[in-house]
Amino acid sequence: VSFEKGESVKVIDGPFSNFDGVVDDVRPDKAKVRVLVSIFGRETPVDLEYAQVQKIEVFRGSRESLLTLLSYCNIHVTPRFLGV
Repeated sequence: VSFEKGESVKVIDGPFSNFDGVVDDVRPDKAKVRVLVSIFGRETPVDLEYAQVQKIEVFRGSRESLLTLLSYCNIHVTPRFLGV
């Protein structure tokens, strides 16, 4: 498993379990990441092992597939939302 700076993750183990955050730093030599989690409205850096975090999957389909999915869920978006 590898991580990239800016990637969204969920903490799955330890005292910050169930927190969502963003990878701020990756140290592959130590299999650790620094994740920014929001605690009381402030971004707080937390150093974690790879095994303590899980990538948050994002939709990677085509724009048409995304529109179909959103339409199915009765969610309507503007072209600006899609970056058009």
